[in-house]
Amino acid sequence: MRLDLYLVNTGLVQTRNRALHLIKTGKVFVNGKQEMKQSFSVEPVDIIKITEEHSYVSRGGYKIEKIFHNSGLTIANTEVLDLGCSTGGFSDFFLQNGASKVIGVDIAVSGPHKKILDNPRFIFRGGVDVRDANALSAAGEGRKYDFISVDLNNVCLTAFLSRAVELLKKEGVLVVLLKPPYETGSKVVSADKLKVITADFTKEIEKHFIVLKSEVSPIRGGALNRGTMEALFLLRPRES
Repeated sequence: MRLDLYLVNTGLVQTRNRALHLIKTGKVFVNGKQEMKQSFSVEPVDIIKITEEHSYVSRGGYKIEKIFHNSGLTIANTEVLDLGCSTGGFSDFFLQNGASKVIGVDIAVSGPHKKILDNPRFIFRGGVDVRDANALSAAGEGRKYDFISVDLNNVCLTAFLSRAVELLKKEGVLVVLLKPPYETGSKVVSADKLKVITADFTKEIEKHFIVLKSEVSPIRGGALNRGTMEALFLLRPRES
């Protein structure tokens, strides 16, 4: 059996994303030897050890952690709308850093990790297509937020952000994960190609947003996003 599937099926980790992160960061050992290939074949007789417990419920937590590092932004006592929350990596990051309320929204009717669902500061809204402006507003309870994080599949950000910003407070910040396959139709994107795509994206969004910070994601996209390189942005709307 593949190593990543073995970790999930045996209960050593709860999600495949979590397994992939641990393997790629060198935290998984097979029979005493570090193994960094998720496709590595293992047997029930093999001894599997994980040297470090995952800090977040999914890899998304590590992605967003990097863009906030040295950003000067304060999360404590803020309200957050997490669009495309999936397992809850972004939401977990915000909760661990003191957000007073996080609403997680996803097209799936279930998905967030139990740890997130059990947190009284977290509310999950499943079965919501955020491309529908009315559905998005309803999921956000008609309120405005200090932070809105955006981690969406099959959505072009340049077209979507103008709708998301309607739910953002005047001095609020958008936290955006740029996934090249949905912006350009490209498949797996190299570092050089990502620079070009990021530059084009920045040029387009700067018409309406101030780019507070941008970073290459420390972790590649998952299987749905073809393992491509991604980029993160902190954006504040320009005054109209």
